Amino acid sequence: MLAVVKAPHIDLEICCSGVGADELMKLLEQHCQVNVVTSPESDDKAIDFEDTQFWKENKHRVLAGARFRAGLTQKALAERTGIRKSMLSEYENGKRKITRKTAEKLAEALNTYPEKFMDALG
Repeated sequence: MLAVVKAPHIDLEICCSGVGADELMKLLEQHCQVNVVTSPESDDKAIDFEDTQFWKENKHRVLAGARFRAGLTQKALAERTGIRKSMLSEYENGKRKITRKTAEKLAEALNTYPEKFMDALG
């Protein structure tokens, strides 16, 4: 799936597939002017999203976003998972790496899949 995102100073093409691709496209459509097309115009321009400067600067925000979507505070998530609130803060601010075991706890509490957090912070 390819989306062309247009804003005053941004003209960006994003091609994504796999787990979470539909969720990403819905998020882009909610917050940006997006034109979704079914196939990219040119695969030779494609780069891995995780190699972009945007991802490197914002990857730690995936957990906070999932928590916000679930309508939970850090305190409430801490109570559901048994993970200290201070550690959740460190995860959300990119100061601590999420382990597989922790990702599984978070995923269960947030009704999502653990890889979402492993890819984001691993």
